Amino acid sequence: MRKESGLSHESLAKKIGYSRSIIGFWENGKKKPTAEALIALAKFFDVTVDYLLGLENNPETPYHPPLKKTKIPTITEPSEIQEIYDQLSPLNRGKLIGRAEALLEEQQNQDQQNKKLIN
Repeated sequence: MRKESGLSHESLAKKIGYSRSIIGFWENGKKKPTAEALIALAKFFDVTVDYLLGLENNPETPYHPPLKKTKIPTITEPSEIQEIYDQLSPLNRGKLIGRAEALLEEQQNQDQQNKKLIN
């Protein structure tokens, strides 16, 4: 699709927020794009992720993010999280911190990707 659109590795990379070399790795099969990368590509080319994965033959079906209402849990008191943390073993406390940091990093990366796609 990149070639059909007349884009270089570098120009596509800039438009979707990835490096030129990673685009080449994806095309050569040396690496597989992440879910986030597939979504960025689908949005950019206005196709579905299924089309990019070869699960759908119609490129004319545009990418539409799923519409779902998710109930976001809220913590009414900061002590709620502390109570849970205090009940965990030292090993599981470390796991919890690691997962929380990974979630935060994922959120920050997604925010950056969204800003790049909007601009």
